[in-house]
Amino acid sequence: MCRRCAFRNLAHLRQRANVCPSLELHRNIVPRSSSLKADPGASSVSIVCAKLTIDPERGRKGRQSDKIYLAQEPNKIKFVRNKSVVSGSESGIVRSIQKFITCMTYSRRTFLKNSALAVAATTMLPDAIQAAAWKKRIVGIQLYSVRDDMKKDPAGTLKLLSGMGYHYVEHANYIDRKFYGYSAKDFKGLLDGLGLKMLSGHTRMDPQHWDETKKDFTDAWKWTVEDAAVVGQKYVISPWLDESLRKTYDDLLHYMDVFNKSGELCKKSGMKFGYHNHDFEFSTVLNNKKVFDIILQNTDPELVAQQLDMGNLYNGGAIAIAIVMQYPGRFELMHVKDEIKATSGTDKYESTILGEGIVNTRQVTDLGKKSGGTQHFIIEQESYQGKSPLDCAKADLEIMKKWGY
Repeated sequence: MCRRCAFRNLAHLRQRANVCPSLELHRNIVPRSSSLKADPGASSVSIVCAKLTIDPERGRKGRQSDKIYLAQEPNKIKFVRNKSVVSGSESGIVRSIQKFITCMTYSRRTFLKNSALAVAATTMLPDAIQAAAWKKRIVGIQLYSVRDDMKKDPAGTLKLLSGMGYHYVEHANYIDRKFYGYSAKDFKGLLDGLGLKMLSGHTRMDPQHWDETKKDFTDAWKWTVEDAAVVGQKYVISPWLDESLRKTYDDLLHYMDVFNKSGELCKKSGMKFGYHNHDFEFSTVLNNKKVFDIILQNTDPELVAQQLDMGNLYNGGAIAIAIVMQYPGRFELMHVKDEIKATSGTDKYESTILGEGIVNTRQVTDLGKKSGGTQHFIIEQESYQGKSPLDCAKADLEIMKKWGY
C-alpha cells in the first residue's frame, strides 16, 4: 500500500471507535522467520518497519491522559499505550529511536488527530532503525592484501590506503607485542594521524597460549588481548586452528571451551574473540561432522564471533552463499573476496578482483548484510594476476562503493 493510502486510512481511525488498527512498517530489517502479527481485531497495512498500535478500549471515558510509549519486542517496534519499554530489550534500535521520541504524552484524541503526522515521522525512521539494528557497517581492508608494502613501509602504505578512501584496516602482523614494528600505543597514534581505525586484527591463538594445568591463558595471550584493546580493536581474531587441536573430535570439542574462555577474557576489555576460517574446516570430518560445523555449534555467539572468509572455503569444497544461509546471524565479520582458478601453487583457487570470479561476491555480501548478521566487511586479495597489490586494493574499494557499501 502506498503512503497516501496509509495516511487516508489513519485519518479515518477516529471514526472507528471500537477497532484496534495497527500499522506495520518494514523494510527487510526484521528476519523473514520473525512473526509480525497484528493485535487481535486489528487491521494493518504493510510499509516500512514499525508497528503503530492504538488501544481497542479507546472509546471508554476517562482515558484522555493515556500515554503512548515507544517500545520494542524481539523483532518489531511498536507504539504501545500504557506500557514502558518492553523488558529484556536494551538494543540499539530502541536507543536510536528514542533519540527521536522518548515518550509521546498525548491524549488519545490528540493522538488520533495527529496519527497521519505520526506515520510521516515513522517513515523517516527506517534508516535509523537499520543503523541501529546493523550498527555501522564497516568496509575495511585486511593488510595482508598489501603485505609486502606494509613490510617495506608501514606508514607510507597506510597513508596511501587512507588516500584511496579506506577508513578501516585489519592487521595481520603482531609479533613480540608490536604491530608492524610499532608498539600498540604508537601504532594507534599512527592510525589516528591518518584518519584510520583498526577494529579487528588477526593473531593466532596456538596451543602455547593455553596452560592446561592452570586452566588459564599464558601471559603471551593475555598481552595479545591487552595490546588489542590499546590499539582500539573490538575483535581479536584467530585465523588458524593448529592441527594438534583437531586430531580427534574430543580434542576439538575441548578446545572450543578454550575459544569460549578467550571470549570471556576479551569481554573484560570490551572486545570479542573471533575465528577466521580457511579451507580445512570444510574438508575435514570428525565424528561425522565437518570441523566448521563443530566450531559453529560449540561456540557461544555472545563470546565468539565468526569471520567468514568467503573465498578460502572454496578450496575446501564449500560454497559461500550456502554457508551464510546455513548459519543465519552468525557472521559478524566477513572477508570479502572473489576467486578464480589458480594460476600457480597447490590450491585450486586463488583470489582476484571483486566481481571477476566464481564467488558471487556481491550476492554473498548482500546476504550477509540482510540475514548473516554481518557488520564488518573486510576486503582481502592475496593474488593479483600481474597487477600491483595497491592497485588491486583501490579497485576493490571502488567496486564495493559501486555496490553500495
